[in-house]
Amino acid sequence: MSSRLLNWLNSGSTKGAEDVEKVFGGRIALTDNAFFDRYFAGSDVSKDVAIGVRGAFIDHVPFDMKRLAPDDSFKNELNFVWGYDSLADVEVICEIEKRFGVKISNAEAREAATLGDMINLVNRKLISKSA
Repeated sequence: MSSRLLNWLNSGSTKGAEDVEKVFGGRIALTDNAFFDRYFAGSDVSKDVAIGVRGAFIDHVPFDMKRLAPDDSFKNELNFVWGYDSLADVEVICEIEKRFGVKISNAEAREAATLGDMINLVNRKLISKSA
């Protein structure tokens, strides 16, 4: 987590908590298995990929990201995260690349508009890599 985001969190601001509730209000936090089962069971997406990509967000964004859904948009619902830390997106992408040994180009990152898009992108890259 970047120092700028840590400083904001330590400042006692409640704005982030309010933004999180606007997006995630009414959702329950899902375990890794429940997340996979709810959104990806029966698909060609690997359980490790779904959980790992989501885990990168959970590890690098200090809000309750266990309530993320695949259709949450980085440009819409999750835009508040980048407002608090403009480098958070870069940190998350770097973590995903490191976890899975893949390279995500700037264009691919821009085209991945949702968490589900990012999960599917990494899954496709791993399938291609093993072929």
